[in-house]
Amino acid sequence: MALMLLAMKPIRAFKASMSGSRTRAFGGSISIRPSILGNIDIETTAIRPKVVLARGKSRLFRDGEMIVYSGAVSHVEGVGKEKIQMGSFVEVTDGAGSLIGVGTFNPDSMFRVRLLWLNNTGRVTEDLSLSGLLHLRIRIAVSKRIRMGLPNVQTNAFRLVNSEGDHLSGLIVDVFGTTAVIQSGAVWCEKHRS
Repeated sequence: MALMLLAMKPIRAFKASMSGSRTRAFGGSISIRPSILGNIDIETTAIRPKVVLARGKSRLFRDGEMIVYSGAVSHVEGVGKEKIQMGSFVEVTDGAGSLIGVGTFNPDSMFRVRLLWLNNTGRVTEDLSLSGLLHLRIRIAVSKRIRMGLPNVQTNAFRLVNSEGDHLSGLIVDVFGTTAVIQSGAVWCEKHRS
């Protein structure tokens, strides 16, 4: 696992939150360097491989599970398994072909697919991109931490992004004052970090 130290501009605003309103800490938006996110469009379905779930496994993911273990995979369609690069985006479907979600594939891990988006609407959202998805998930995580009263006068150290708990499987962001420590525990984080 790679560990990176990154001072993010919105994290610096935490100091302001210590003396004033917690909601001012982020000023209503989060700025994240585009070079970290890349511009990966996970909406594009042309020639995207499909990971088909084994019989009886799709309910787990419809109920919100974000990690597809190797034992839950029946087979891969569209491209030979050996040709799918680690960290590539795949669709996850049930045996009937219904879309369960979109995630990243790792043929060498027991966590075969880390789902980043679950299909709760019956259709793929038009503006689904890695950049947009990360912005959304991080905004939601920030909002949750603010509702929990973080940061506050007792502490300015807390976990801002908690991997699967914030629907960003494999990504952890801990905040210590004005510094964010980013830990990537998944191939997709490493592949798209620059």
